[in-house]
Amino acid sequence: MPKAYLVMDRDYLYNDETYAPWFDDNICTEPIRILDTREEAEQFARELALPRFRNLLLGDYSLGSPDQVTSLSLPELYEKLSEATGDVSILQAGRKSPKTAWADIEIPAHLSDERLHQVMDVLDRIRFYEVVESTSEDPQALEQARTLINAGVVDPSQQLYRAYRVPEEDIAEAVKLFGLEFEPFDGGL
Repeated sequence: MPKAYLVMDRDYLYNDETYAPWFDDNICTEPIRILDTREEAEQFARELALPRFRNLLLGDYSLGSPDQVTSLSLPELYEKLSEATGDVSILQAGRKSPKTAWADIEIPAHLSDERLHQVMDVLDRIRFYEVVESTSEDPQALEQARTLINAGVVDPSQQLYRAYRVPEEDIAEAVKLFGLEFEPFDGGL
């Protein structure tokens, strides 16, 4: 039984309060790549997300609670982020103002990819890209979807406003194989 794994953009945008996914989980505006295994897809999604974690300010991704950025307790958050970034001031700030200091933490841009991966593990609830398993087991349909999506459905020079390079109906049919609905994206305008 063939399975495939779709990597899609979660469309984090500012909503006048915080950065959050713009659409419900079942909506796909940009399918990026279809891969054969969950492991390959998860690794690809992590690599895509790396640059988006540079200079990330935690408070921009939550409304007063760290629960939207991590599954860890506050003491664990301070400890693990301090270790991941190599910045002991995070741990010190967490001891001084444990309930609020987390919101002012900015992930340094200069971190190595290895350290950024550690940061991503700590900030496990910020998912810029999602991996979705196919609900269809039709090998021919999945291969057609792979060919379409892996060729690139969005013009890279028009990323913000999502200028689609293929007919939207074709994208909708491809993402339907993953139990998703396609919705064209206008950049939140």
